[in-house]
Amino acid sequence: MTRERRMTNRPPGEGSASSPPSTQPPRRVTLKDVAVIAAVDIAIVSRVVNNDVTLKITASTRDRVEAALKETGYVPNAAARGLRTSRTRTVGMVLPDLTNPVYAQIVAGVQRQAERAGYAIVLGGTFGDSSGEEQFARLLAEGRVDGLLIATGSVPDLTLRALREMKAPLVLVNRAVDGLDSVTVDDAAAIRLATEHLVEFGHRRIGLINGAAGVDTSIRREEGFQRAARDAGLRGLPVVNMPSWDAAAGLEAVQRLVGAQEDVTAIVVATVAATPGVLHGLRMLGRSVPSDVSVVALHDMPSARFEFPPITIVRTPLMAMGSGAFDLLLSRINGSQGPESRMIDDEPELVVRDSSGVAPA
Repeated sequence: MTRERRMTNRPPGEGSASSPPSTQPPRRVTLKDVAVIAAVDIAIVSRVVNNDVTLKITASTRDRVEAALKETGYVPNAAARGLRTSRTRTVGMVLPDLTNPVYAQIVAGVQRQAERAGYAIVLGGTFGDSSGEEQFARLLAEGRVDGLLIATGSVPDLTLRALREMKAPLVLVNRAVDGLDSVTVDDAAAIRLATEHLVEFGHRRIGLINGAAGVDTSIRREEGFQRAARDAGLRGLPVVNMPSWDAAAGLEAVQRLVGAQEDVTAIVVATVAATPGVLHGLRMLGRSVPSDVSVVALHDMPSARFEFPPITIVRTPLMAMGSGAFDLLLSRINGSQGPESRMIDDEPELVVRDSSGVAPA
């Protein structure tokens, strides 16, 4: 017969037969416990925990409640709360490509706000087909997510409106469609800043490598590019559209652009994720960067400063956009009415690296 022996750090004499150790689990911290410490009504604690955007309390009261929540280690009973609210406390997010590092910044902003609100995120990619949005439409219809964030331009406007007809909360991220909630950054201002930087370096023949034609995001970026060109007295600058945002698309686009426009001395790329392909394509065409062709890209990613040469970029508030998109979605989940188009008003920031320089003579 095998005898099990358990070692403890209990001092001698403790846990004797006269005083057996308790087998009861520790008492769960309740909203009432938090309310007592914070000296507020239980309802206020509940609304803070549930991130109720309609709650009007002073900053000091909110700080007191949050301090009490931290002190007690209060953990919401997600299962019970879900039964009360008929919510899953989960949102879906559709991306064009789960491997694109630019979208990681947007997701980080969403994740930050979701954690604060006690929500989980389910990520999915479209990968150029309709399977992604069909999957999330099914999740919405089955009530398995409380709302959707859509951060891709590959989903047609008609499909988006059909999803909205399901009466479930839906927010577009960095894309605007009439009649739908959206949160964007000022892409036009970012592209203008990139183009103006090249104009200041003396470039007159500047090309734009943009996203898919006809998508709101691409339209706004081209408008910013053309406005900067007009302000500089430039006309007829070439624009090439990419079907996707990756390096392979950038390679194909620069081959089309430079092949058709031998005198291009500078290129603005609408996303830094495609820029490694642009740099590779220029090398294949025998063009040196930046002595022959300067390159500036929109957004940033960790590897951009390690490319050859390091990429000059215009940084935009992607994380803030992700946070703002989740906040808007949560307000819709909590019953506020829309639609609303929000633009993050943080100004874009030019970061000059080695891929841009003075125009060749």
